[in-house]
Amino acid sequence: LIIDYIENGTLRDYLRAYKHISRSQLHCWILAMAEGLEMLHIHNILHCDFTPANMLLNSSLGLKIADFGCSTINGTTSSGAAGVRFRPCQDWRKLPAKDDDLFALGSSIYEVLTGKPPFEDISSDQVHRLHELRQFADLTGLNMADIIRDCWLRKA
Repeated sequence: LIIDYIENGTLRDYLRAYKHISRSQLHCWILAMAEGLEMLHIHNILHCDFTPANMLLNSSLGLKIADFGCSTINGTTSSGAAGVRFRPCQDWRKLPAKDDDLFALGSSIYEVLTGKPPFEDISSDQVHRLHELRQFADLTGLNMADIIRDCWLRKA
């Protein structure tokens, strides 16, 4: 087993450490996230924990999706799930679906653009209640608001 050395750590840590990242770099990461998730789904793999904390940046700031510990193949049961900010309100008895990863993609795009996860300042229980009511983080002023909203509403 050979594993690449990833010099720049996680995308989440990088976003927190460097506040002045170019818009073009942010868009490159968003495109890489979307293309990577699409490739997983083409091969019937659900990540089930898709967040910037599970995306690594190499020396040229190329993005690599990591941590497949909760992933599933062909719709099998997952051994875990993303935190409430990165998953829809759902019946935990249901098998994971592509829509769950799409919801997480929307939350990940939000974090890339804002530097923080959706609803960072409230408790997980409060986030869960808001999601049950289909109320999501404020997207005012975000240049990809429609894409994020579509992911959260799972219309992507």
